Amino acid sequence: MPQPVYEISNLLARPIEGYFYNYEHVKETVSPHTGFQLDKIVRTRDTGGIKQHLVKWKGYETFNSWLNDSDIKRT
Repeated sequence: MPQPVYEISNLLARPIEGYFYNYEHVKETVSPHTGFQLDKIVRTRDTGGIKQHLVKWKGYETFNSWLNDSDIKRT
């Protein structure tokens, strides 16, 4: 018996290419204690003496944003 497939969109309502089976869906949650996780720092700049980083968020590649260096929690 064939399994149903799904078309999905990202948080910007843009379709993600391909079709997906139900078992390929993974529910992700963000703990309020840890916040979002950085995937990597893309670029660094100095703005008026404040060091900032352009960061790529893990799981949210289209939502890159600038953060002050002092706001990044390093583990």
